[in-house]
Amino acid sequence: MFYCFLYYSKSPVPKAPYNYVLANVDMLAFCRIQYDEANWQLIQMQLTVQHDLISTKSRAQLLDDAFALAKVGKLNYALALDLTKYLPQENAYLPWLTASRHMSFFYDLLHATKYENQIKKFLIHIYEPIYHRLGFETSSKESLNLQELRSLIWKHACKFYLAHCIQTAKNLYTQYEQSCAESKSSGLCNIIPISLRQTVYCTSIAEAGSSREWTFLWRKFVEEEDVHEKRSLLIGLSCTKNAMLLNNLLEKALGGVEMNAEVVSTIFHHISMHNVGNGMLWDFTIRNWDALLKKFNNSSVLNSVVQAATRSFKTRKRLEALEMFLSSKVDVGTSRFIFKQQLEITRENIAWLEQYKDDVLLWIKHNVPDSSQFSIYN
Repeated sequence: MFYCFLYYSKSPVPKAPYNYVLANVDMLAFCRIQYDEANWQLIQMQLTVQHDLISTKSRAQLLDDAFALAKVGKLNYALALDLTKYLPQENAYLPWLTASRHMSFFYDLLHATKYENQIKKFLIHIYEPIYHRLGFETSSKESLNLQELRSLIWKHACKFYLAHCIQTAKNLYTQYEQSCAESKSSGLCNIIPISLRQTVYCTSIAEAGSSREWTFLWRKFVEEEDVHEKRSLLIGLSCTKNAMLLNNLLEKALGGVEMNAEVVSTIFHHISMHNVGNGMLWDFTIRNWDALLKKFNNSSVLNSVVQAATRSFKTRKRLEALEMFLSSKVDVGTSRFIFKQQLEITRENIAWLEQYKDDVLLWIKHNVPDSSQFSIYN
């Protein structure tokens, strides 16, 4: 933990109805700022009543500090979560970028558990208002900042299973299939805004009822020449929940001549982002470890593979599997440090669930309306 000693020629406290103290305004120094409980509550009230009296950078900093401190036991989670009450009013990119990182942490640890619907309800309650404000229609006059904000919100709204987001993505994908059926370049016929393509491809492939959508996207990936569009298509392919298709893609990544190091890293990373592929990714990695080591040893790709394969580990069973693999006589090459790092992260995930899960769920129970559950995609 880093502590700051800051000196101001002017008071760092803006004129506001709440007499709070705000230090390290606009993130002038690299450190965490801890306040007493009363000051956190005053800041939360200010954010709820008129958040723009606090600068955009400082709003992002407050969210980051609060959740970072709570994660290590230095702040009650209820106080950190109280700060999110203002987020439905927030329209700036930086606070949402910060919030999304911490909200994804909650989601990644609680999804694929019996608490999944509770965390979805909370996250949809936060994201749904701005998702509807932004919509999906873009304009050539829009700022890059607004495009990035829409892309960020769409990515997380669909990830957290907001029904309207998923259904809209599926509808856009259907239109894309129809308009690009005969074209070899998605960029020439695609009606999906560029900033939303990764999310639309990924969501539609994840929720597809058959392999038809995946096969169509694979054909587009093979034919596409634009590097950026090709990457978006690849990310979409990596989002499938179909075990056979996932295994097929992983086999292509390992053995395909056309799959360079960057492509392999992209495939492993994005498969790891979806709970259905997590167990398969680990099984594939240890089953094909010798081939992976031979192909990618002394390369950052191997580290990316290890991180992806163990990214979702949060149970003692997974911890034991990782420990067993490391304690075996298997050669892990230059990735031993990454394996040990992932061991520590797994232990931290287990400890967090044991220590803080109930605090977060209790706050959700008392602060998030049940009506939000009706917006969850089923």
